[in-house]
Amino acid sequence: MEYRRGWHRLRSLGALELDTNDGEKTTNKWSTFNQYARGFPSRWYGAAWIALEHDRFSDLRLRTLGGPVLGNLVVESEALNLAIEAGAAALQEDFYDQPDQDFLGLNWFLRYDQLVWNGRLQPYHRQFGYVGIDGQDKVLWQSWTGIRLPLSSGLSASIEFEYDYDSNPALEAKTTDTTLRIKLGYAW
Repeated sequence: MEYRRGWHRLRSLGALELDTNDGEKTTNKWSTFNQYARGFPSRWYGAAWIALEHDRFSDLRLRTLGGPVLGNLVVESEALNLAIEAGAAALQEDFYDQPDQDFLGLNWFLRYDQLVWNGRLQPYHRQFGYVGIDGQDKVLWQSWTGIRLPLSSGLSASIEFEYDYDSNPALEAKTTDTTLRIKLGYAW
């Protein structure tokens, strides 16, 4: 979701995944991303953001990540959008069965979408990266790449591939996770 008014923008994203296999829970995770941005009299803007994430089967009780960023709307139109952001961020990870971790680092965001094929398809890509700079080996990378098909009356269908990488996950958790999604959306 995104709300705009004048120079102000509020963006909020979220995901919830609860899966079972033969009656046994196999996935229990959620995440949310919230950002407030204030535009300048140019394509530049300043923003503050916070992201929360929980993944029970990766032993992650709560990951809290946030900070300020400086962004640039490289292109913003109905047919093509490209924005880049970079800044500093603090990361705190609270685990169920191992010691908690805290990091300071740098982060970046990339957002792209474009209408192609006479406005019938919309490829998109969102990317988030984080690199710890406080002497500990911590790298996070998340990307969402997909194709959205605008239907009618504001409805759209999409297929999306999500890639998540954590260089230093909880003990016995995987460093890489991938998900393929089929989504139905609505815009007004």
